Amino acid sequence: MTLEQLVIAEDRKRMLDFCHNVRNGEGPKSVEAELVRRNGERVRVEMVCQCAMDEAGRKEIHIVARDVSGRRTVQMELRESEERYRRIVERSPEATIVLVEGRIAMLNDVAVRLFKAPGKKQLLGMTFEELVHADSEPTLSRYIRTMHDGGGSSPMLEERLLCVDGSMADAEVVAVPVRWSGMEAVHMILRDVTERRRAEKALKASEKKFRSFVENVFDAVYQSTPNGDMLMVNPAMVKLLGYDSEAELLRVNIARDLYADPNERGPMLRETEQKDERRNIELRLRRKDGRIITCLENTRVVRRANGDVMYYEGTLRDITDAKRVQEDLRKSEERYRAFITQSSEGIWCLELEQPLLVTLPVDEQVKQLVVRSYLKECNHAMARIFGHERPEDILGARMSDLFDMSESTGMETLRIYVRAGYRLSNFESTMTDPKGRNRYFLHNVIGIVEGGMLLRAWGMQRDITDRKEAELQLRESELRYRDFFDQDLAGHFISKRDGTLVACNSAFARILGYENVAEIMRVNADAFYPNPSARAAFMARLRTKGRMETIEVDLRRKDGKLIHVVENVHATFDAAGDILQIQGFLVDITEQKNLEQQLREAQKMETLGTLAGGVAHDFNN
Repeated sequence: MTLEQLVIAEDRKRMLDFCHNVRNGEGPKSVEAELVRRNGERVRVEMVCQCAMDEAGRKEIHIVARDVSGRRTVQMELRESEERYRRIVERSPEATIVLVEGRIAMLNDVAVRLFKAPGKKQLLGMTFEELVHADSEPTLSRYIRTMHDGGGSSPMLEERLLCVDGSMADAEVVAVPVRWSGMEAVHMILRDVTERRRAEKALKASEKKFRSFVENVFDAVYQSTPNGDMLMVNPAMVKLLGYDSEAELLRVNIARDLYADPNERGPMLRETEQKDERRNIELRLRRKDGRIITCLENTRVVRRANGDVMYYEGTLRDITDAKRVQEDLRKSEERYRAFITQSSEGIWCLELEQPLLVTLPVDEQVKQLVVRSYLKECNHAMARIFGHERPEDILGARMSDLFDMSESTGMETLRIYVRAGYRLSNFESTMTDPKGRNRYFLHNVIGIVEGGMLLRAWGMQRDITDRKEAELQLRESELRYRDFFDQDLAGHFISKRDGTLVACNSAFARILGYENVAEIMRVNADAFYPNPSARAAFMARLRTKGRMETIEVDLRRKDGKLIHVVENVHATFDAAGDILQIQGFLVDITEQKNLEQQLREAQKMETLGTLAGGVAHDFNN
């Protein structure tokens, strides 16, 4: 049979070409082809050909054939396996690369995207170390060498990669040794965890901030189980309940140790579970020292996926002091209300039907006050001022029904009130009661202004009629006394301990030779005495006696002439016994004293004349 008859039709031409090339000394020396056995089976053979010369000098081809059907099958299976492996790599959702002798021999599209390369060509042939951050290069190099040395699979690493564009990426790396195209290789799977790492960092930062917030927040924060065990507490919770540490408080059971009344917790939990949360609930807790405090609680339920309660978490704020202040405020308001109700002074509130803009012209504001104001509140004293027994009888009355709104009185008073910034202090007014008696009142009024609008005015009205009438009587009495003081012939004076004159009348100035009261008021009392020792002696006697009557004293007038006066004085003393003030009056008896001296001289001369006449008579006899 010819060779052509043994080779299958598909390989026949290739076989003939091969033989022709061998005869001409060209081409390869071996070729594979399928032959047909006598029984019709096909067999794959590798034929090695050599050209030689026969005895006749003709070229002949010697062929040695080796059955390679088994190897061919293995090669095909290997190619199919590699193809399947390639398809698996290509379709893998994770970045996958195959390293042969440390260089990238194959990679998938996911790896291209991971390293941010334009395409596979830019990465094929690169060493893996070129794509690793310097911080991770030593670790990954040892990792890859271990794979090449047949170290088997190694644990997953998390390292930093260097992308083609210069950016960084975090990846989880796992590798196994494989064979690729008959060579030792390393199969590496890389999972991009950049976003996860970023999220983890953000989560850690968030948790750190949350922990910092919880640790430093003023409110107490806790988590507890349904049976009352503490899961978490912050320092504010420890301080609130008076414990020494978080560890100590975590050993405490809420129901047993913290509730002032343990029976209250059950209903509270049931209500919380029904609503999933509760806000601003007051509860009473017991501190470690046994003191009961009142807290404001906000709490919510945290549930498992099946709806069961996992734990409760919430915040607590100590409102013990606030409750005490609130109670004190309530009592204060009650006392204030009682004060207003029982006060002897009229207290009232005028409300404006519409707020009044405070920037309006004064006259416009006054007009609007009269029109818009009505009595919103008052006490019994205010009602009695207007002749009623109950406040209800005058509530709702207009301003013009209560006060004199004449131009010269009420309207002008309102102008003063507006110009003074809606305040009147100790302002007096008068009115005539039904009996025709003039009544006097003292007013204090303050306006309530918010946002540039006058809303209302509060006032206090005191009846000062009795005081005013007493003041008028006192003024009349003082006028009568002043008239008597100024017209009296005796010299009246008031002075201080140091001799400063406080007051005197005209007679006092005249007696001492001064033109008027104004002139003598500028002179110290020391100048009225003949010498300083005379006043010192006078002050010593007054300090001892406190009061001296009809004493005769020599004084010096403005012109230096000595006069003789009769004086009544008394002193006012301070707590230490020192003289504060001296009051007195004096009468000039200088002329009287001179007449008495003249009379004594005349009587003396008369006595001497009588004596002389008697002596002469005796001589004559």
